[in-house]
Amino acid sequence: MEIYLLQDLPLYKIKKGKDEMYLMDDTELQVSLIKFGIKEIKFKTAFGTTFQNEKFADLLIRISELIELFRKIPDRYDQGVLEQIAIAGCLNMEKFIKKSEIEEIIKYLVQRINMSRDDYDRGWLGSYNNNNGFEFVRKIRGVSEKILIDRDLLKSQLIESIQSKYSDVLQLFETPGELIGNNETISKIYSPSQLLEKIINNGKKGLSLQRYKGLGEMNPDQLWETTLNPSNRTLTKVEIKDEADTKRIFEDLMGENVLPRKEFIESRAETVSNLDI
Repeated sequence: MEIYLLQDLPLYKIKKGKDEMYLMDDTELQVSLIKFGIKEIKFKTAFGTTFQNEKFADLLIRISELIELFRKIPDRYDQGVLEQIAIAGCLNMEKFIKKSEIEEIIKYLVQRINMSRDDYDRGWLGSYNNNNGFEFVRKIRGVSEKILIDRDLLKSQLIESIQSKYSDVLQLFETPGELIGNNETISKIYSPSQLLEKIINNGKKGLSLQRYKGLGEMNPDQLWETTLNPSNRTLTKVEIKDEADTKRIFEDLMGENVLPRKEFIESRAETVSNLDI
């Protein structure tokens, strides 16, 4: 048996000036905001490299991928501090052996962290040891605050992916760069996340955005244009070779009896690779 499925409905409709488009997901929205945001803007690193137009867009797309990795890190860790450690090339501290080297690194990291944060969020001091990892502390009006970046995180596969895939991007921010528009410096840039945020915010200016949650939120002409028109719709062909087995699985997953669904999930829990909660 064969069945045909229509592609998903677009998630967004955006309009900016004369430009109007439908976007299927958050990734397409991000790319569109980047392209809008870099118009008449360029990024110049402290090393003299200038990014603009397509080269700039390509860099920002890689940065958005990097930020997605950072967002997977548990909330108990300060992502801003971790990003500065990554920029400084200090996610792997085992390569530094001498105490004097470590002290210089901590001094440099503290300078970076305080420089990259708002005025009210400065005054941090730092330390590192091989057992506990990084510790940054400050005391404001008698109240102590602490930020820990422990060894468990530094040894994780997530951190290894950041180092192996995006070290070249992180190195661009070792010294603050400049965001330039109309031949004037708009702002100093201290990190990839700051650069992406500013471009996304710039891309949102003058933007009209509509988010769809289902068929009922679309006008008939919009539904025809995006999904039903045979000249541009996309169909997915699904071949069902064992109708009885397919029906059983469908009933297990979608039926009223909860137990088969629970057993299905539990039996595959250890092999799951992409989990959306």
